[in-house]
Amino acid sequence: MNPPVAAPAHPAAPAMSEARRTLAFFTVIMTIVLEVADATIVNTALPAIRDALDATPGQMQWIVAGYMLSLGALLLLGGRLGDALGHSRVFLAGMAAFVTASVLCGLARDPVELVAARLVQGAAGAVMAPQGMAIVQLLFTPLERVSKMAWFGLVLGLAAIIGPILGGLLIEWNLFGLGWRLIFLINLPVGLLAMGMGLAVLPPAEQKASLRIDPLGAGIFSCGFAGLLFALIEGPENGWSVLPVTTLAGGAALLIGGWHRAGGRRRGGLPSVIDPALFAIATFAWATLAAFCFNAAMVGFLLVFAVSLQQGLGLSPLETALVHIPFGLGVMAGVGLIAPRLLPRIGKAL
Repeated sequence: MNPPVAAPAHPAAPAMSEARRTLAFFTVIMTIVLEVADATIVNTALPAIRDALDATPGQMQWIVAGYMLSLGALLLLGGRLGDALGHSRVFLAGMAAFVTASVLCGLARDPVELVAARLVQGAAGAVMAPQGMAIVQLLFTPLERVSKMAWFGLVLGLAAIIGPILGGLLIEWNLFGLGWRLIFLINLPVGLLAMGMGLAVLPPAEQKASLRIDPLGAGIFSCGFAGLLFALIEGPENGWSVLPVTTLAGGAALLIGGWHRAGGRRRGGLPSVIDPALFAIATFAWATLAAFCFNAAMVGFLLVFAVSLQQGLGLSPLETALVHIPFGLGVMAGVGLIAPRLLPRIGKAL
């Protein structure tokens, strides 16, 4: 995804009061926390979902992975949509779709419906999430953005950890007898509040340059990711038969083709989805690699950890949530205390 197109100075900030800018920043943080937390909040609820919907092990994995699939595969396209149509406008549209998909998740009657709703939810998150960083650029000067980006890193890192804890608490409380459904339906009041605030305080839609959107390139990426994910989930359960192996190879080929198309030059000299030249920047390349490794390890760990504690050790959802707290404190210390001291040294070394 190309960096959001913004003027050298922040055009929206002078016309906005300090209070409005603060509320706009809080709105962005609130909605992005929902998007990140929903990637992991379902982990603690998986045993309850399995019992209620009679889900198979494969379907349980798809409930988690389906969200991550559409989120990751469409994230680049979501960023380009904001560049082309205006970040505030796309942010609010993505938020509305995310809340709607969350309600569909909470109302699902069987595992297939839940997986389908999670795919839609992830796609909506992919439209919404990239706009947050761009809106911060519109709201604040370059110097002000430094502290705001630090808040982004701290809050979003914690949101991924808080997800399983919040999921366990909501299931244990069982408000209105909704059980596991509440982990999705809770997004409705929070999302409506965020949308109302967004309509009132987000910067006005900025004038955008004419940019080409490449849905075909995004579709190739999505199919490639889907092929790899299908093989990794269904392969072990089907003894790595011809279909999973073929899908694995096909997914890898589509990703390579999608990457080639993503960097292909279009009219005006712009790449269709992402500019591969970004990876020639050492700090960008290493930061991307570090983020990939951290998220790959964290998402897999939290899934296995939450299910194993309940199915293997017989812990309740609340007990599982409490066991997650030390891990969350460790992430908080790493992001809030250790990383700010190490990152400047690493940046100089690169």
